[in-house]
Amino acid sequence: MAIALIGYHSPDSREEDIGLLAAGWLLAVFLASIGASLYNKTVDKS
Repeated sequence: MAIALIGYHSPDSREEDIGLLAAGWLLAVFLASIGASLYNKTVDKS
């Protein structure tokens, strides 16, 4: 989604695009780590 948003911004708002992209990646990594830990917990139970 963040990648698609870059196309809608004007060239002079490049810094905002990079910040949005970085925030999107951080959120994705954060959610992935939570998902992995939850997955590991469910696997350990069975």
